[in-house]
Parts: sequence; C-alpha cells; structure tokens
Amino acid sequence: MFVFDPLHFVWFAAAVFTVLAGYVAVVVVLVGSEPKELPRYAKPLKPLLSHFLGKPPSTPRVRATSRPNEITLRYSSSATSAWNEDVYEVQTDTEDDRIRDELGAGYLRSYWGPETSYTIGSLPPNHPLKFRVRCVNQRGKSAWSPAVSKRTTSVPHKCGGAEGGYTWNQTNEHVELSIEVPPETTGRALDIQVRPTSLRVYHKVQRVLVFEGELWGRVRSADLVDFVWELEASGSDSGRVLRIELEKTEVAERREDLWPKAVVEGREFDVKMMRWERAWESGGDWQHVVRTEGGKLSVNDVCLDDYVMNKE
Repeated sequence: MFVFDPLHFVWFAAAVFTVLAGYVAVVVVLVGSEPKELPRYAKPLKPLLSHFLGKPPSTPRVRATSRPNEITLRYSSSATSAWNEDVYEVQTDTEDDRIRDELGAGYLRSYWGPETSYTIGSLPPNHPLKFRVRCVNQRGKSAWSPAVSKRTTSVPHKCGGAEGGYTWNQTNEHVELSIEVPPETTGRALDIQVRPTSLRVYHKVQRVLVFEGELWGRVRSADLVDFVWELEASGSDSGRVLRIELEKTEVAERREDLWPKAVVEGREFDVKMMRWERAWESGGDWQHVVRTEGGKLSVNDVCLDDYVMNKE
C-alpha cells in the first residue's frame, strides 16, 4: 500500500525545481537576452522569460495602400526582442455619419493579433478612413502610432479621371488637362503659367482664377517649348474648355509609374486599372499636337498668337 510521505514530495519538488532552474539558466546563458531568433529548445520558456528578458514595445510605423474597394495597412515595431510575443491592435475611425450614428464616434478596434498587415475590404471608391496602430506584449503597450488617413482609390477613365471643374488623361510621356472656362472666353483673355510643379490659369477679363494647383509630378516648363494649349467648344451652350498638354520630365516605363492624380489635392485613381498605352502606341483615343523643330505649337493658331501677344 502506497503511503504518502511529505518529505519525499519536498525532495521531489526540490529536484524538479533545480532541474528547471538549471534549464532556464543554461538557456539564458546560451541564448542571451537579445537573440535575433530563439532556438527550438528555448521556445517553451518564452511565455515565462518574456516578462524578464523581453523589451517594452515601440510605437509601430504604419504604411497604407489602397485599391477602389479596400485599404491595406502594413506596420512594424523596431527595437523588439525575440523573447517578446508581440501582438498588434488596429483601430479604425470613419467620417461616415451613418456609421457614427450606429456605432458611435471615435476609434473602434478592427484587428487584434500577431499579423503585421491588415486589410479592410468591401469599401466604396474614394471612401476615407483613419487608422492608428499600437503594439502590445508582456512588457506593456506602446503608444498609438500617429493617425494615418487613407482613401480608397477612384476608378479611372482611360488613364485619368474627372474632377470638379476639369478632367485629365495621360500617356507615359504627357499629361493633358481639360479645364472648364467661362463662356465666350478667348485665348487672349487667359494667362497660363506653367511651372515645374504647378499650373495656374487666370482670366484677365473677368479677373477670376480659373485653375490653380500643385502638379503630382514634375513637367517641363520653358514657356512655349514644353507645353501647348487650345480652346475648344465643350458641347454645352457657349461653353468652352481649355486643353493643356504638359510634358513629363520622367517618362513612365511601367504602368505603376503613371500619375495617380493630376494635382496633389485631387482624388487618387487606381493606376493598376488604367489602360497602359505608350504615346507612340496610342490607338487613336489620344490626340497629340503636331510638334515641329521650330517649337511646339498649339493646334489653334489664334490661341498661340494671343499667348505671344500676352507675353509681350
């Protein structure tokens, strides 16, 4: 018959503790407090030793990308430790009043787990969201990352899109903007200023600023040499459209190099959905102005003459 002996139990417990303590000591000596990766024999001790050998989490760095129906976040924390069991919390805020009325204003948890990326889908185009991320482990919680605002991209038309008051299109070499101008506008009434990173159109007769914006990329801007323009009927009664063609300083060699927007303040269009056409491979939808050795001339000679007169 087995008889429980407390002394034997104490000796057994002491032996087990000694073995475990020795195992822990050996692991700590062999692995160290800042290993790049834990060996297999050390991983069983990770939940225990992370409280002592792990590092407090740092604030994550967050990068956001988008498509017309989804936004993807990628994030990571520096100065972490292999002893840590880092998890990330992603919170989302929206400017949609319907969602705020139902769920309340402010940030709501969207994700909790070890993955370093998170995608929220089933979104409409041009939908704004705001995110923040923090890292959590056995040593505590990091500060929240700075808020990251991102919109889903808009669906392009050809290689551009429509904005308030203008439309735009592009090839790998050029960007064309079609800007609505006041009715009965003549070329002589317009003052067009092209800079390497900006475009400005001023109506001198009506004294109104027709268009002004910072361009998404750089363009050539040596007066008549590097941009052309023309006025044409818009199709509506007495309406007119100013078409300006700008030459990019960097030719797009891949679809991903196309401009996602014409001006910085505009909507972002999905370049992966744009129709990839090099200027010399255009199927006829893109009408280029004929260029000569003597300079780049407008299709509308009157506009060209007016422009020269305005500069004199």
